[in-house]
Amino acid sequence: MMDKQLKRLFCFTVILFAALAAMLTWYQFFRAKELWAHPFNPRRASLGKSVLRGGFYDRTGEPLTVYTKDGTGIGRNYLLNSLAHVIGYADPRYGTAGLESAFDSELSGSITAIELENVIAAVTGRSKAGADITLTIDRRIQEVAAATLAGRRGAVIVMDPLNGDILAMVSNPGFDPNNINKDWFWIAKDER
Repeated sequence: MMDKQLKRLFCFTVILFAALAAMLTWYQFFRAKELWAHPFNPRRASLGKSVLRGGFYDRTGEPLTVYTKDGTGIGRNYLLNSLAHVIGYADPRYGTAGLESAFDSELSGSITAIELENVIAAVTGRSKAGADITLTIDRRIQEVAAATLAGRRGAVIVMDPLNGDILAMVSNPGFDPNNINKDWFWIAKDER
């Protein structure tokens, strides 16, 4: 009787471990890209501490983001809070959102042309670098649209009727992507 129960327990344990191994294999080989690309994957954004992420520029070449380098690694500084909904954020704890998420491969230097440069950078001791992204946004028009909407709820979109370029996008209420750690509770709580 005891041998029969031990055999059942042994079989159950083997089946359980086989199922666990099958599930881990499935995730490792078939869903790895999907899990890596998920915006809430903090590992993607944490790579930004060792990689000089590409910057965002407006249509005239004015910077919309700049990088900072200190003892803890490489950080990101967003110059216009009114573009927070568009550009989003890249944070080691909260992952990526907005254009930071959509263009993560290019910004982090994980597309093939940049990968070779990053291998050379690793060998020579330079910082790895991602590609820059130029938007159709015009910084001056963006600032005027943000000032027009200041203190009110709503959204403003300014488009060029000749070619459909988006020159400005503002949404209120907004958030400061430079203080994502401090403001995360309020951002996550807001159901809008």
